[in-house]
Amino acid sequence: MVEFAHAFGATIWLHAGDREHVMRPDASIRFWSGETHALGDGITLVNAPGHFDGATMLHWAGGAEGRGALLSGDIFQVVPDRKHLSFMRSYPNLIHSPLVWCGTWTR
Repeated sequence: MVEFAHAFGATIWLHAGDREHVMRPDASIRFWSGETHALGDGITLVNAPGHFDGATMLHWAGGAEGRGALLSGDIFQVVPDRKHLSFMRSYPNLIHSPLVWCGTWTR
């Protein structure tokens, strides 16, 4: 990330929940905290903790011809039957297991 930030003169926006995972600190990295962080022009970072506390999505209000777009990376994962949308807490949860969790995920 740092190389790309330097090459393009960009800022890397990381949620503070991921601070401990930064192996190469750099002045181009800026940390933000809370549930959302407005970057301007209808673009907002959204914290969506799951496998990592700092997991981030980008909401672009003007995307999709004004209907809005949510760029989620790998936070949302479509399960193999194509009928459900799963909010991944951890990729090992995709591994088949006879154990089933029947609780409620809360933030």
